[in-house]
Amino acid sequence: MKTEELLKLYQQHPELVAFSEQLKQKTGGKYHLQGLCGSQLSFWVSAMYRLMGRNVLIILNEQEEALYLQNDLRSLMPKKEALLFPASYKRPYEVEEVDNANVLQRAEVLNTLNHTKTGRQLIITYAEALSEQVINKRSLVRNTLEIRESESCGMEFIVETLEEYGFEREDFVYEPGQYAVRGGIVDVYSFGHELPYRIEFFGEEIDSIRLFDPATQMSEGRVKQVSLIPNIQTQLSQEARMSFLEYLSPSTVVFIKSVDFVKADLDRMFNKAGQRYQALLEQSKGAALSSEPAEIYLDGQRFVKELEGFSVVEAGSRVFFARHDARIHWKSTAQPAFHKEFELLARHLKDNQAAGVRNLICANNPKQIRRLEEIFEEIDPQVQIEGVLCEIHEGFLDQQLRIACYTDHQIFDRYHRYKARAQSKRSQAITLKELRELNPRDYVVHVHHGIGQFAGLHTIKVGEHIQEAIKIIYKGGDSIFVNVNSLHKISKYTGKEGAVPKLNRLGKAGAAAWAKTKQKARNRVKQLAFDLVEVYAKRKATPGFAFSADTYMQRELEASFMYEDTPDQERTTAEVKDDMEKPIPMDRLVCGDVGFGKTEIAIRAAFKAAVDGKQTAVLVPTTILALQHYRTFRERLRDMPVTVDYVNRFRSSKQIKETLAKTA
Repeated sequence: MKTEELLKLYQQHPELVAFSEQLKQKTGGKYHLQGLCGSQLSFWVSAMYRLMGRNVLIILNEQEEALYLQNDLRSLMPKKEALLFPASYKRPYEVEEVDNANVLQRAEVLNTLNHTKTGRQLIITYAEALSEQVINKRSLVRNTLEIRESESCGMEFIVETLEEYGFEREDFVYEPGQYAVRGGIVDVYSFGHELPYRIEFFGEEIDSIRLFDPATQMSEGRVKQVSLIPNIQTQLSQEARMSFLEYLSPSTVVFIKSVDFVKADLDRMFNKAGQRYQALLEQSKGAALSSEPAEIYLDGQRFVKELEGFSVVEAGSRVFFARHDARIHWKSTAQPAFHKEFELLARHLKDNQAAGVRNLICANNPKQIRRLEEIFEEIDPQVQIEGVLCEIHEGFLDQQLRIACYTDHQIFDRYHRYKARAQSKRSQAITLKELRELNPRDYVVHVHHGIGQFAGLHTIKVGEHIQEAIKIIYKGGDSIFVNVNSLHKISKYTGKEGAVPKLNRLGKAGAAAWAKTKQKARNRVKQLAFDLVEVYAKRKATPGFAFSADTYMQRELEASFMYEDTPDQERTTAEVKDDMEKPIPMDRLVCGDVGFGKTEIAIRAAFKAAVDGKQTAVLVPTTILALQHYRTFRERLRDMPVTVDYVNRFRSSKQIKETLAKTA
């Protein structure tokens, strides 16, 4: 079943259609929706959003709930971005502890609400985020620079405006609040979009505006018009503020899990802000260094008063408002816990079938669905399941729609982590980060000119344009300038530790010597390749043991891994098992950084050997690592019919002899 088909079951249900009509006809009504379990709220919100054609605001209790809901909605409606309005401060009045990624998302939501004409936005927030009031609409418009393609405004004007807005000039932009100038190009990382803009000028006219990835510097698409917004939390701190709810149109429909919880949490944070404000007053001996809490933060009483003006759907067991225009009780139950007992799950699914309930397995990886299908084919071929490529946080049994949605991670007792929107961080810009870390006289290698010494970043004039370039000094004091757009031609020198490389010369003689050096390296690599081919040929001629294909238990073990396989991990596992099933000795090296899943691949290979009656020895370089791997293997294979043991110098001679005797 496709995700869209599943969503339409809700969208076309008579009770939801009637409820959406009631919400459209009346503004300010109060409703109680109860009985929802698991991720059903995601389906309800998605369906109601489509049916009503209005702004929808979902207010949850905590940030984690909001992120899981956003993750669900992304999966259910991939073409519609569900906006998250997060908190920005970690503590009241602690401006230095602002989370720039969250400030960007807050500004993006406010800018979207200010510019949207359709009135159809889907926004998720939580109590802590609502406690911070936001800049008023007029101030935001006044402090937003709108630019368009083909507009004549001049580079100097944009740079001056960015300086006034508090943007910092950098060589390269890697986080919000920065800008860079190179020749006729201005890169700006605004607080209004998750990616920075590259603005290219032709004289005084804006020739093009593109989004680009700060890590790769590659274009991500062209845009006609953009809004450049400063840090609304720090640069506009003196502007008058208003609550987030005041930004919304009166026709907005609000889904809220618990008004009581949000009200109490807002009061708690408001009181905490008051205490912090008093402490600051005492430290400054009565001098008001910041606005009073009521000007910056929202309390519970004011929140409830503002909430009364909207259509509110209380989607929890407890209600706050005394009177409701309608109450809807949706019959459903949460997904039971099976703890990887597949026989029990199979019986449960057959009971559903007998009761006329469709069994749906929701997973974001088609291989997980195939694994479950193979498992049920071996346990009971009569079990019928339908796979849905859709990632939701929690499963449920909907008695009114006669469907049961199960999540693969709950079936296998895997921890499910939400996928927050990727933010471009400094650590992601590998090449640019290395460039910034280079010191004068560090050795670098140019693909065409060879080994030289880094001499810093310089501004040079090329024709009528000013450009930034890297200076590299070679033997004899000769130097070259490499444009920053050609960083791919330069790499940091790596050689034997402590060894000082010889600098190359520029010119024909130097080019010939560098070409000769590269040719020698190619010849050595070629000779090594010949030697390896000879070794591999001999191994190919040696007979080995061919392990059998994957069994039901192998698929169960792999599917029960608590994390989702990375693409590399998935591919490597398949290649290792493929090697094991060939009648020749396996010759494979698995490389990877710490924490990238190499041990899990070894566990799967070892279990595959055990299923065919073979034993596996795991050799490690240290005593402590032997104990750690023993615990890891034992934990992963505890439900499987295998024995895991270990030997190291901390075990007694008797224990070692007993363990070795078992392997005989």
